Amino acid sequence: MTKSNLTFQDIDWKNHSALGEQGVQGTLTIGQYELSVVAGQGLYSTAGKESFYKPCRAGYYISFEVAVFQDVTEGEGQEFTNKFFYGDFDDRGSGVLGWQSKWQINDLIKRIEDSLKTVKIDFNNPYEKEEVTDEFKEKWVDIEPLDTNNNLKTIKEIAESGKKINQEQTIKHQKFVDAGWVEGNNLKLEKEDRETDHSFIIGDTKYIITVHSEDVYVKVKYLKYVNSYNVETPYLKWGWTSPSDAYGNGYRSSKNGKYTSYAIVGSERQYSAKGLLKKVAEVNESSQWNFDAYIKQRQAFNKAKEILQDKYPKATVKKGYARYDHTFRKIDLVFKSGSTIHFDVCDYGDTLLRLDKVIDKQRLTYDNWEGWADRFDNQKEKV
Repeated sequence: MTKSNLTFQDIDWKNHSALGEQGVQGTLTIGQYELSVVAGQGLYSTAGKESFYKPCRAGYYISFEVAVFQDVTEGEGQEFTNKFFYGDFDDRGSGVLGWQSKWQINDLIKRIEDSLKTVKIDFNNPYEKEEVTDEFKEKWVDIEPLDTNNNLKTIKEIAESGKKINQEQTIKHQKFVDAGWVEGNNLKLEKEDRETDHSFIIGDTKYIITVHSEDVYVKVKYLKYVNSYNVETPYLKWGWTSPSDAYGNGYRSSKNGKYTSYAIVGSERQYSAKGLLKKVAEVNESSQWNFDAYIKQRQAFNKAKEILQDKYPKATVKKGYARYDHTFRKIDLVFKSGSTIHFDVCDYGDTLLRLDKVIDKQRLTYDNWEGWADRFDNQKEKV
C-alpha cells in the first residue's frame, strides 16, 4: 500500500549508477508506473550556479532528465512509455524529457496518478463499529488487492483514528470537573463532525477512503474586556476557549498532564486544571476591573465637559488626543480665536481637571512693541 498525492519530495534519491557522486538518480513508484529522474554531467539537466549541495544531491540541480517506465503485463521487467508525454510535455520522440523543473515533474506525477483507476470508499462513523473488517469484506469483496489482512488492518486503524483523541478529551474534561468547573456553566464538551480522506495506491488502482468521525473538545468560559484602537466603545463579553495539552521538554516530549491557553494566559505557560481555573478567575476579575475603570473615565469626562460648556458657552469642548481612541483621559477647550487649553481628566482624587498645556494662537500677531507692552501692562502683578 503506497500513499497517493505524491510530489517531487517523495522521490527516493541515490548516487547515479554511472556517474557516481557526480550525478543523482531518483525513482518514484506510482501504481504500475515508475518515474525515473536523473541529473548530472552529460544528462539533460541543469546544475545550479550557486548551490551549497554536492552533485550527488537533488538540491544541486534546477532541472532534470525524466523517463517513465511501465510494468510489463506478461513476464517480468519494465519498458519505456511516453504515453504521458503530450501537451506541455514534448519528448520529441526520444522517450525521455529533458530539463524538467521540479514544478513540471509535480505536474507529470499528478498526470500519472490521474490515469489510475479510482475507487472511492466511504465509512459512516466506522470507529463506533467494531465490525469494520467484516463490513469491508462484505461490501468490497470484489476488490482483490485490498482483501488482505494487512491492508484491512490499516483501513480499520484509519476508521478508528478519532477514537483515541476523543477518549483523551473526555479524560481532560473530567479533570476540569474535578477542579471545580461546572458543566453547562463555565465548562462544556463540544462535538464536531470530521470528514477525512486517506488516499492509497495499490497496483493500478487509487483508493480514496473517506472516514467520518466525531471529535470532542473541552471548552472553558472566561470573561474578556475588549478594547483596541479599532474598537469605538470597549465592552465585556463571555468567550469560550479550548485548553491545549502541554508537553514536557526534550527531543521526545510527551504530554505532562498540564494545559495551556493563550486566550486566557497570553503566553505558553503551563497549568494544571486547578491552576488554570484559578487563572480564569483572575482574568475575569481583571476584565471586570478594566471595564469599570473605563466607565469611570467616561463619567468623569462627561462631568468635565458639562462644567466647561456651562462656564465657556462660546467655546467648543471636545475629546482630546490620546494614544488610544477608546480612552477619555484628555479633553480640549477650543476658543473661537483658535487658542486651546488642553486638560487631563482625572477620575480619582479631588481634582477633576488638570492643566496639560496651552496654545495661544494670538501671541505672535503683535508686530510692534506697543502690542506686547499693552498686553504685559494688563497682566497681574507677580506675587
